[in-house]
Amino acid sequence: MNFRNPYFAIVISIFFHLGLFIVWNNTSKNDKEEVTLSKGGIRFQILGNNQKGFGENSQKKQEIETLGNLVQKEIDSFKNQLGYPESALDRELETECEWKLVIGDQGKPSRIINIKECEYSIFKEHFERQAKEWKFSLPENTVLIIPVVFRVSKK
Repeated sequence: MNFRNPYFAIVISIFFHLGLFIVWNNTSKNDKEEVTLSKGGIRFQILGNNQKGFGENSQKKQEIETLGNLVQKEIDSFKNQLGYPESALDRELETECEWKLVIGDQGKPSRIINIKECEYSIFKEHFERQAKEWKFSLPENTVLIIPVVFRVSKK
């Protein structure tokens, strides 16, 4: 076997990439499914078993779309009530932050993780206090990524 032959390298490369594709295809069917919504760049995950029969894929897709709409409405409602902290209003502080929330028992967040730090801690405290009080009507273990922009609108 001539290892310096370019055709040998091509054949080895094809088999290598085919093997990677087969492994990737089999491992991509894990227990976690992530859906990205186009509005607001909000992502959520549904934890569960997605290895179902062929005919159930369209039903699963419809369930995910329905849940996606519900998630978007929930996040919009939460962001609308969130408001701007009054103590930051006097100084006209502004920042952009992002959080990851894991919905737990009874619709309350079981975990609140600050992904993108706020420039001022007052916004972080305000968000976390409001999130702990909010009752989400989403399934347990739903993971939300919520970007928030705190700005003072000058009219």
